[in-house]
Amino acid sequence: MHVEPSPRGEVIGPVLRRTDGAVDNRRKAPKKGSNMTDLTVSGMTCGHCKKAVEEALSSVDGVTSVDVDLDAGRAKVEGGNLDALLAAVAEEGYTAAPA
Repeated sequence: MHVEPSPRGEVIGPVLRRTDGAVDNRRKAPKKGSNMTDLTVSGMTCGHCKKAVEEALSSVDGVTSVDVDLDAGRAKVEGGNLDALLAAVAEEGYTAAPA
């Protein structure tokens, strides 16, 4: 991986170099074997709701990262067991399902 400055000189993030020399600005895919789960979450209406869902999902054993999008009603979770994730969200009073 190589970090390359933008035309104005600031670093814009990781840049992957392909073997043909072209630049690929896409993010790297999750490592093979990682357990990424996308959920739809209904019932969230505010920042407090988002925080409650983030904390509930983060508390599940094995979870290493959580990203909740309030506007989209979605959560991306790395790690954890699907049933445990759904139960944690339900315990907070929201409804979750695999996306």
